[in-house]
Amino acid sequence: MSRFSLRTLRQICFFGLSTVLWVDLMQSLRLPDGFSFGIGILSTFLLAAPVVSLLLMPKAVAAIVRNKDFLIPLALATIAGRAVAWLSTTPALQNWLSPSLPVQVLRLSFNLSLYFLISLALAVAYAAWMTATVVEFVCRGQVDPRNAFLPAMRRFWRFFALEFLGWGALMGATVPLLSIPSLSLGIIALLPLALIWNFSTAAVLPVAWEEPGGWWKSFCRGVRVSLGNLPQWWLLLLAQMLLLGLVSFYYTYSDENTSSGWNINAFWIGGYANESKWYELADALHRPRLPFVKTILDLMLGTVAVAVKIAIVQRSRFCAVPEFGQSAGATDSPNTAPVLPGGQMPF
Repeated sequence: MSRFSLRTLRQICFFGLSTVLWVDLMQSLRLPDGFSFGIGILSTFLLAAPVVSLLLMPKAVAAIVRNKDFLIPLALATIAGRAVAWLSTTPALQNWLSPSLPVQVLRLSFNLSLYFLISLALAVAYAAWMTATVVEFVCRGQVDPRNAFLPAMRRFWRFFALEFLGWGALMGATVPLLSIPSLSLGIIALLPLALIWNFSTAAVLPVAWEEPGGWWKSFCRGVRVSLGNLPQWWLLLLAQMLLLGLVSFYYTYSDENTSSGWNINAFWIGGYANESKWYELADALHRPRLPFVKTILDLMLGTVAVAVKIAIVQRSRFCAVPEFGQSAGATDSPNTAPVLPGGQMPF
């Protein structure tokens, strides 16, 4: 990645996102039934996301505004994800990417396909690169995401294990809750589960970047940091979860009938979740989802997720080298120190 200049990366992001949005817009124009709901959701989030961010994490927002290169990993991940999705629909590659194999790990079932594996690899690579970029900026003042790319890829499997645990544990716990005979009771039980898990693991990925031990040691320390500093960011995390659609509901009426519904959704914000569950209500309302609206929402909520990570690192002050050139097993850094509740260093 260092072989590309920042100017080149910015141009790739600009033209790549422009292409993605143009294609999405052309596809969306063929779905007029989804305009009213899609534009309504988009308008709401164009107001809500900036207001919430400015109120709850002004320093993190200011950091992104001053250093827009922060968002290069998000832009490139979005472009790559959409490119893979488009390729999976072409006749030449569909037979290679789409066939799936049912897999069950404990209580968690999913379909394993080449498309799924590529998407998973992109998600893990993005989480590692974005986390490295955030931590290196807040802890050491490095604002160039190119410098974080190769070190992040060298820790790919550590982040893979943490992402699998973060998402897998939550999804695995969700399955038995939804199998309760009283479905409403099971859905309600998702709320404390989602809150506890997200509050307990919010700082896991940033801590994993700094922690010199293995991935399990990183996870355990991340939980301690998350809970020890929870008073500093619980409201911020709750606001992010509500923006994503932790609790979603709808109510519609017409001359002939009235319909309403609600749902509680489980997701892991520690892994940069950015899919709007609010927009998924379009399915319940029998309205098509517009690709253009979905992409903008993903970018907007992805930016919020990055700002939240910046705020977490700023407020926790857990920074502990190794630096880029230092061995991952080194423990003799003078900056290494335990974090006390409230984010204070013991010196």
